[in-house]
Amino acid sequence: MVLYRITHVYIGFVIGLFIGINDIDSLLNGLIGAIGGFIPDIDVGFKHRKTLHNIFVPFTIALSLLITNTYLIPMQWRIHSYNYLISFTLGWVLHLVTDSLTIKGVYPLYPLIRNFRLRFAKFRSNSLLINTIMILLASIILGYWFYERNIYTKIDEYLKIVNVFKTLKTTLSMKN
Repeated sequence: MVLYRITHVYIGFVIGLFIGINDIDSLLNGLIGAIGGFIPDIDVGFKHRKTLHNIFVPFTIALSLLITNTYLIPMQWRIHSYNYLISFTLGWVLHLVTDSLTIKGVYPLYPLIRNFRLRFAKFRSNSLLINTIMILLASIILGYWFYERNIYTKIDEYLKIVNVFKTLKTTLSMKN
């Protein structure tokens, strides 16, 4: 069993939010970070914690995409593609870091060094305690993102606009 997948996805999403240039771009980066947080667990059943739980796979993908971006993406879109790449890679690497807190740990240098295991703690991967702590820490970081981006005010303004339209709709339907 791996650390709850939702924990990895949530952490990748939250960290990806900080990479975006604006609110919409941040959400897209968050989704890409979430994908990066999810992908290492697709090797469950096939040398899990080795095949995709090493530093070579995400950095090989990142390097390949970086080279591709440099030559194929128009200059005005490169900053976005670089940000997406950073979000994806951070989501993946944070997955490895959180899995290194479990009993099984990770093999970050596999296949070069097959027996080197990184294990900072000995939590069970399905431990409600460690998953809850990770979700809470990520939620605190998410709260900071909301504060930093002034999202609460934007939501309040949006709700005021929605109420204006509701009032207008009610007024117009009463006249008919």
